[in-house]
Amino acid sequence: MVHKFQVDCRTCGATILRSGPFLLVCFLLSALVILTIYPTGRSKLTVEVSVKHNDSKGRESSQEQCNLFSGKWVFDDNSYPVYREKQCSFMTDDFACEKFGRKDFGYQHWRWQPHHCDLPRFNSTAFLGRLRNKRLVFVGDSISRNQWMSMVCMVESNIPPILKSVHFDRSFFRFHANVSSSLILIQFNCFRNSFNEEVCTDPKKKKNNLCRRFIDYTSYYQNIVLKNEHCTYM
Repeated sequence: MVHKFQVDCRTCGATILRSGPFLLVCFLLSALVILTIYPTGRSKLTVEVSVKHNDSKGRESSQEQCNLFSGKWVFDDNSYPVYREKQCSFMTDDFACEKFGRKDFGYQHWRWQPHHCDLPRFNSTAFLGRLRNKRLVFVGDSISRNQWMSMVCMVESNIPPILKSVHFDRSFFRFHANVSSSLILIQFNCFRNSFNEEVCTDPKKKKNNLCRRFIDYTSYYQNIVLKNEHCTYM
């Protein structure tokens, strides 16, 4: 079964990219959705969280759904980043804020808090296990590449160096973890290939190039995080 999650990142433009933690909402919600559906094997969102009950009737339910998309960002002094920039084996200079002199790291302590439940901390081992022998693809522009890079850093720390690798080929970025759980993270840069707004101006090109290519991708990749806005460069 192909799981397609459409993440609307209209609010995640270049301005918000510079404003700290708010860019993370698109990425974190995408990861949480993917992470939580696999225990049931259904597309219906079933979340393994601690649900906050307000009455005795609610306490009797051992499993209850939670709307991950209804919540707010909270600053948590006691939390710590799920990865450290200097410890990420594949961090590139494009995203190395600390390497190039950033001093304010308070943005790393913001976390997403749903209104009616508590989310567990990201567990890279569990994430890899639930994506066993599957592929996770980010399709979009530089924002999607930022999300892809963050995901790579979040999962690679517990994998021995000999069992992980990254390959770059123009707009195609691939992270492969050859362990008991096999995970491939791929990012397409719509500024460099046919996933861009110009292709959509001609209905024939849209049908023949964009849609057909995307259908081919969905048949091969089990999980796709699609940014549905045009490139911020255009």
